[in-house]
Amino acid sequence: MANPASWLAKAGKFVLSLVTGATKLAKAFEPEVDIAVPEVAALYNETVAFASVAEAALGDGTGPIKLDALTAAVIKYADDNGWVGVEADVKKWAGAVADTLNQFPFTKKPA
Repeated sequence: MANPASWLAKAGKFVLSLVTGATKLAKAFEPEVDIAVPEVAALYNETVAFASVAEAALGDGTGPIKLDALTAAVIKYADDNGWVGVEADVKKWAGAVADTLNQFPFTKKPA
């Protein structure tokens, strides 16, 4: 029987590679976000960055742990930049941003 820890480690690295790719795409679209909704562009861009950090730093952690870390980072950034929000709503929004990265449907074409 295969070592479950080894399989989980490989799965985690694969998911991290997907999130990294999705983050790069999301960052590529930052100029469009800046144009479409300039008042929230910086908050969105930072949330994408915080999601990447939470995924990398807490790679072995569960989704809820990562979402809590992401939510705390977004709330601190928002507060530091004059935004206020209800934590439950911020958590939903941060989770939605992370979901867009996790559901990224593309892969790179083979060279």
